[in-house]
Amino acid sequence: MLRALFLPCSHRAAFPDDASAQRRLLARCGFDGLVPLSAFCCGQPAATAGDRDGAEEMVRGWREAAARFDEVFVASATCAGHLAAYGVEGSKLRYAPDTFVASLRERSSRPREAIYLHRPCHDVWGDARWREFERWLADTANVDVLERPFRDTCCGFGGVFSTLFDRTAGSMMAHRLAAISGAGAAAIVSAEPGCLSHFAAHAAGIPVVPLASYLVRRDIG
Repeated sequence: MLRALFLPCSHRAAFPDDASAQRRLLARCGFDGLVPLSAFCCGQPAATAGDRDGAEEMVRGWREAAARFDEVFVASATCAGHLAAYGVEGSKLRYAPDTFVASLRERSSRPREAIYLHRPCHDVWGDARWREFERWLADTANVDVLERPFRDTCCGFGGVFSTLFDRTAGSMMAHRLAAISGAGAAAIVSAEPGCLSHFAAHAAGIPVVPLASYLVRRDIG
């Protein structure tokens, strides 16, 4: 089977080094030699901005780039959900963290630490699956996953929301970061690069790390 890895536009811009961590972990799961998908963007930012025509055009471009592959691993829940909503077949899409949870059985021996694990508001997982993921990460990376120390679910990124309404998005992030810091988080971790890019733009003193890179730092893979 021909397989590719799709890293979203925000991922490549904010966390370029995470590509090697993604490939390393997926190879550990049995999927070596993944080809980078040439598509630049899935179209989700255009969709959230109300540009349906632009979003559909980007999805068509993504489909063309993915046409020769049997499966494409997608590193973002938002992108995976957006592509599925615009008709990309489920058999084509594979959300990379699903593969990590199913296949990685190593355990970190690094000293235990507490992390804030961010769940995107546009998640592809239901609550039960998310709790399973939290337990898996706690065991695999040897961490304590902090309970969310605030009520609202959105970090303020929202595709282009954080650009169009930067002050509102910044305020949403400020109280969130204060609560995370107060809870004693040693790192902010997520599999959602768009949200993480927003965290990274505002966080001071707390490392902001994509899931794959964090696992590698904990000696997984």
